[in-house]
Amino acid sequence: MTDRELTKLVERYCTCEKFKPRFVAKIDAFRNLRSFNAAVGIAAKGEEVDGTKNRHLWQLWFPKNQKYLDDAVKILVGNLDQLKRCKNFDELYQILTGLIVGIPYTRKVYCYDVALRIGAANEFLPEKIYLPSTPVRNAADKLEMVRNADETIDVGALRFPLRKLEPYEVEDFLCIFTKYLKINHSNK
Repeated sequence: MTDRELTKLVERYCTCEKFKPRFVAKIDAFRNLRSFNAAVGIAAKGEEVDGTKNRHLWQLWFPKNQKYLDDAVKILVGNLDQLKRCKNFDELYQILTGLIVGIPYTRKVYCYDVALRIGAANEFLPEKIYLPSTPVRNAADKLEMVRNADETIDVGALRFPLRKLEPYEVEDFLCIFTKYLKINHSNK
């Protein structure tokens, strides 16, 4: 994909109401919550501040998986002090991942999405691009992005058209535009 083609996709992501503007509004809603405890509770349940469900966490909404979601919520709410003390997104993501390790259906996507929302409430966001799912990793590969060993990409390694986005927006862009990049999701 040429930089010109990528620029057009980035422009579409930035200007189409259902993409960046909606996503940024969801993250800003967590920034604007007055209560950190409420932010953790809402995010851990896989919800947005407006009460809608986080679309990335669809597997947790099946009735048979409700127990796993309840377990994750209980653990995260029970560790509010530890989560509040985090100084940056990387630390928060690592602690959150360690707390819920082993709970089915709470894999990297759950950890990333919950950490993103809790981090926003704690006044910090990712400083690098996280690749929490196969579609996002495949999109990064398709765009020939250089991955770090921890499944992240440094901002400085981004192609020019993507540099106008915040790191968390790049992850969302990659997730949304996998179909436009003609990516086969089954190869990883």
